[in-house]
Amino acid sequence: VVFELPPIDGANDHPAALASIMAAVAGGNLTPTEGQALAAMLAEHRKAIETADIEARLAALEATHGQ
Repeated sequence: VVFELPPIDGANDHPAALASIMAAVAGGNLTPTEGQALAAMLAEHRKAIETADIEARLAALEATHGQ
């Protein structure tokens, strides 16, 4: 499957990427199964971003307030 997504540099880019996937499924360029697989990968990417953000925030709090 060849499919172009907009650049995804952070969580703020996810809505546009998901809209792109949905439009491709609606337009018949991707099957619903392909769209679901891409959306699942996007969700995992978002979770990784969130986890890294939480880790960075926790480290900053610990550095400021001690452990």
